[in-house]
Amino acid sequence: MSSSQAIIKTRPKLSSIWLIPILALLVSVWIVTQHYLDRGPEIRITFQTAEGIEAGKTKIKALNVEVGIVERVELHRDLESVIIHARIKPDAVNLLRKETQFWVEKPRIGSRGISGLSTLLSGAYIELGPGEGPIGKTEYTGYANRPLTVGKQKGVNVFLLSAASSSLSEGAPVLYRGFRVGQITHLEVLSSGQLRASAFINEPYDRLVSSTSRFFNASGFSFRLTPEGMDFESESISSLMSGGVAFDVPNGINPGANVKEGQEFVLYDKLADIDLHPYQFVNEYLLLFDASTRGLQVGAPVEYRGIPVGSVAAISMDLISDDIRNEQDVPQVPVLIKVDTGRLVGDDSIKGQKRLQDRFVSYVAQGMRAALKNASLVTGQRVITLDFYPEVKAGEISQLERFTVLPTISDDVDRVISRVGIFVDKLNKLPLNETVVNANQTINSLQLMIEQANHLVKSGHDLLAQDETQAIPTELNNTLQQLQATLSGLSPNAPVYQSLINTLDQAKVTLQSVERVSNALDSQPSSILFSEPKDPDLTPGAHQDEK
Repeated sequence: MSSSQAIIKTRPKLSSIWLIPILALLVSVWIVTQHYLDRGPEIRITFQTAEGIEAGKTKIKALNVEVGIVERVELHRDLESVIIHARIKPDAVNLLRKETQFWVEKPRIGSRGISGLSTLLSGAYIELGPGEGPIGKTEYTGYANRPLTVGKQKGVNVFLLSAASSSLSEGAPVLYRGFRVGQITHLEVLSSGQLRASAFINEPYDRLVSSTSRFFNASGFSFRLTPEGMDFESESISSLMSGGVAFDVPNGINPGANVKEGQEFVLYDKLADIDLHPYQFVNEYLLLFDASTRGLQVGAPVEYRGIPVGSVAAISMDLISDDIRNEQDVPQVPVLIKVDTGRLVGDDSIKGQKRLQDRFVSYVAQGMRAALKNASLVTGQRVITLDFYPEVKAGEISQLERFTVLPTISDDVDRVISRVGIFVDKLNKLPLNETVVNANQTINSLQLMIEQANHLVKSGHDLLAQDETQAIPTELNNTLQQLQATLSGLSPNAPVYQSLINTLDQAKVTLQSVERVSNALDSQPSSILFSEPKDPDLTPGAHQDEK
């Protein structure tokens, strides 16, 4: 019996036939890898609703170029929103930045017009608004409507403070002399009750906004009749329909410095108000009047020696508390005024407010007072005037609750009217009826005297008209001529004159004799009956012996 030996042969570890599946596997891996590399990253977008969005159909576009697609839609855990899972193409990865925005673009009719009409045929899609920031963000919150400021849009954002919001809405235009330069982006109500609106001014128009710019409501229109005809003012049709604001620099004010991001402005009611208050900073003062404020209206000008410096802000008894009013014997009428800082001190700032306050303290001490004056006697409109009254005593500014109080004084016209009223009262108390009766009697007497005088004049006229009266001058002239002739014969050398002198001498002697007789009768009245005894005849020599 023969034995056989086994032959052992070594085979290759891998057969060549395996090259085909291995190659196919490598190709598959490459294809799968390339697929994942080509499809780009997945992002998650949270929306309030998935209206118009379908998985596998809704596209993501940027500037109308497709950059991704929605893969699936699912509800959020809070059941109040939805999560959109979308795939972005690799070549659009650089669009996924921190400030990138997403919103659903579909047909809309709003304050900014009609948009999204192209989606009527193609369907809604998600719009991507490129933003700034680092790349790599994958979770976003989508907007229900198109954002008011998209992506890299440059400009400046300012805040507008207003007491009313009836004409404002998000998306309302911001106008500059009728041209749209921005829009209202956000509205909110502050704890103070004021409305704060965010306004975005697009570049390059943001350079038009300066520190002296004033924003005003542009949603209405003004209509008034003037001597030249009808005056109608309005901004634009879109602002009339959807509301809006406008800004400009008041007349006579130079443009200020460029504003910073987030600067606040007051929103005025109308265009005319920005000229009424062209300055940003104002000082408020409370005035208390003892007299009636009829004819004074909110918005009436406040004048300093005839120069407008502010306006009336409020006229109401509610400006002061009931406790203060109860302390007053006669309740005073409170009037709140606003004085523009820049008008009086030339500094429209917080420092200017302090300077104006210090200046008013000095002015009041020198006699400055606030008064009501008539602006028009026809319409009865009144204004507030600030002026100096030298006759008043030095005063001071006081504080009443939260207001600074300026002292007031009665207007000169008011005082004249009061005095006229007092005069009329006294006049009414006079016995006018008796005075009128006496005046009538006096007038009648005067009329009688005038009639008698007229009769006397007429009688004199008749007397002068008689022939005898008219002959008197001729006779008088003849008499004067005879008298002149007579006097001419009495010259000192004339015989008649000498005879007259002798006659006068004799008359003088006679008068002396009469005087002696009169004296004798005074001393011895009986002498007219009995003769005076005679002395005895003198004897020669007897007289010497007696001596």
